[in-house]
Amino acid sequence: MKKYAISAKAFIVLLFAVLAMEALSSCPACAAVPEGFKVTPKPSQVLANEKPVIKVRYPKDLDLDFSLVRLWVNDAEVSGNCLRMPRYISYQPFVDMPGGTTKVRFEGKKAGDSKGVISFEWSFELQAPEMIKSVTCNANHDMGYMEEIVVQAESVPGAIAWFSIEDIADEISMDEGVPGNYEGRYQIKLSDNKLKAHITVHVKAGGRQYNKTLENTISIMGSMFSIIIYEPQQDAIVPLSFKIKGHTRPKSIIYMQPKIGMSDGMNTQYTDRNQASLGSIPVYADENGDFVLEYGFPILLPNMQALLMFSAIDPEGNKSIPKQLWVKFKQSESKRQETKSKR
Repeated sequence: MKKYAISAKAFIVLLFAVLAMEALSSCPACAAVPEGFKVTPKPSQVLANEKPVIKVRYPKDLDLDFSLVRLWVNDAEVSGNCLRMPRYISYQPFVDMPGGTTKVRFEGKKAGDSKGVISFEWSFELQAPEMIKSVTCNANHDMGYMEEIVVQAESVPGAIAWFSIEDIADEISMDEGVPGNYEGRYQIKLSDNKLKAHITVHVKAGGRQYNKTLENTISIMGSMFSIIIYEPQQDAIVPLSFKIKGHTRPKSIIYMQPKIGMSDGMNTQYTDRNQASLGSIPVYADENGDFVLEYGFPILLPNMQALLMFSAIDPEGNKSIPKQLWVKFKQSESKRQETKSKR
């Protein structure tokens, strides 16, 4: 038993000795950047560049054999693709590098001294540039049959862009109007139903695809009864008297309840004393489901705007999904002239 115990102890000592020798042999490669050397990018620097220029500049008083200088990037030797000069070595990848930590190792030999090896390594961080800067969507309420989902995105000019709706549609093309601004539209079908659907914008540029998903999900209820407002558009500036044009189920009765206020913070709770809720205004849809409602307000107050709430009931007694429309009022030309003359 004693003989085996001594052997086991000797084995453990030998193992530690081997590990220590390996650590010592690898120390030069793990050394920090020596004094006098300048590296690009700097150690721990964060770059938003997928093809960075990696460069090591040597001290002026150091005579290196530049033909023997070697470089590794993420453990892959790239020496053959480097530009090697008497005072520096540089490398730039041909393809985009993945994001995350990039490790670089340098090795050089002093001229005329085969044993005078200088070896060190450093690392920096790569962050893939945010190709899709922003994504917005008009679906801030339950979306019903025939309503349009409008998705807008800001990205690089000249790209190919499209968006997808989870479990509904995969490739809805987006057109580029202003350079870098993309917009796509999808009209909800009767068969489209998803309680919580994610919308993702996809952009293809420079041979790579980038994706960005909206944080908030949307509710799509194609089988449910809804109201579509064609005119005016959301957040439109309208005169005191204007027409509302829309579409819903044929021969339904539509109720519109206006709420007037002087603040952008209006909501559906009628508690603000600076807001006025008026009575519901009914209108009937024709046999095709189209309707026109004329609405007017007698006076214009500063910063006046309205939240118009719509609901409808079809001939069978089914109630629609509520619809909201925000509008702001502008003063008529005659009123502006009258105000100017009084001054």
